[in-house]
Amino acid sequence: MMARRSQAKSQLCLNNRIKINTGIILGMSAITIAKQLKVSRQTIYREIKRNRKMVKRRTSSNKSVFCKHRNDCPYKATMRHQGFTVCFEKCEHFEDDICDGLLKFPFCCNTCSKKTYCIKQKYYYDVKHSEEQTIQRRSDVRKGIRISRDDFSYIDSIVSEGLRKGQSLEHILRNHKEIKVSAVTIRRWINAGFMIARDIDLPRKVRFKVSKDYVPRVVKNPELMVGRTYDDLKKWCEQHSRHAIQIDTVHGKMTDNKCLLTIFIPEIRFQFGRLLDSCSPEAVNAEFYGLRQLLGNELFKKIFPAILCDNGIENLKLPEIEFDPMTGEQLTKVFYCDPYRSSQKGACERNHELIRYIKAKGKTLDDLTQDDADLMFSHINSLSRKSLMGKTPYELAVMFFGHEFVNLINIKKIDPDKVHLRHDLFSMER
Repeated sequence: MMARRSQAKSQLCLNNRIKINTGIILGMSAITIAKQLKVSRQTIYREIKRNRKMVKRRTSSNKSVFCKHRNDCPYKATMRHQGFTVCFEKCEHFEDDICDGLLKFPFCCNTCSKKTYCIKQKYYYDVKHSEEQTIQRRSDVRKGIRISRDDFSYIDSIVSEGLRKGQSLEHILRNHKEIKVSAVTIRRWINAGFMIARDIDLPRKVRFKVSKDYVPRVVKNPELMVGRTYDDLKKWCEQHSRHAIQIDTVHGKMTDNKCLLTIFIPEIRFQFGRLLDSCSPEAVNAEFYGLRQLLGNELFKKIFPAILCDNGIENLKLPEIEFDPMTGEQLTKVFYCDPYRSSQKGACERNHELIRYIKAKGKTLDDLTQDDADLMFSHINSLSRKSLMGKTPYELAVMFFGHEFVNLINIKKIDPDKVHLRHDLFSMER
């Protein structure tokens, strides 16, 4: 540890290089500069020799003026032209004539009085060039792969296979503790082309959209929004210290009859879905009545303390489910997003990205059954999330609501290595 500290201390920074440059200009000795910087004299020598900048000298058609042996050239007697020795284009005796001043401190031409007319090779110590050279060397040292070939091959096989199944890097690393490198390192290896997997295999190469200023629109049924606006929801959340359940509908083709009603629990990133035969208010309400009967009033209230939805036609009659028609007990509370602001339930929208890995936009949903939808959400909820400290939504759903809840909605736990988020999921299971 002490050796590392002393080594780090002897490394020069930009301010040190400025002081070295100033010392050279003022004609200070290497020992004086070293004492000021509290480093050894050899450190000053290495700094100048390593980072000095070579300046291209003036060109000449006669190479002999640059040759160290120009006065005792073996070809001097035979090769003459107008009184000057003319070198061959490739001469085995040619040796560049290096100035003696470059062989001793300060090893550069910064303060040389002959530099304006000297024809020999020149070197200058420049602070900016020195700093750039140092940064480049540090970057070059860190390039490449610093693990054994066998270890890299093992990591490559595990990661590439997981990515082909649609798993995220966080999920793969969470369930393979033997991999001791970070997700950032693996992404860098993929970008450099070291691994079998490519950029296109990464589940999320996202581009964030620029936020827009939306023009408010007139709500057609303002009485429905009384006490149900997004501002009302924020007040409700402050009072109850909970988030509302976010719901939405996912569509396939324009000609489809079926659509998918998605239900998202923000605190645990858990999402499940119910396949509807039509995207109508009656179908949505009927599904919630069925969930209430399936879960029972107590569990239903625990799962759905409040519901946030958009202003779509399918949600216009949703407030009808708030009360139990038999007892009059309020079971939930419905709130609506502001017009054109589906981003207010952005967590639900973002989770739909995982659905699209399996069912891309424009693909029909009419060929799905409820069992297919449950299978899809079983795989989605078994994916480890970085936002959940490496846990899966399934694990947290069991922790907060118990096994009874996930069993009733037919969501299963999928083995981490078998999580598959690709379009061929259903064909593999059938």
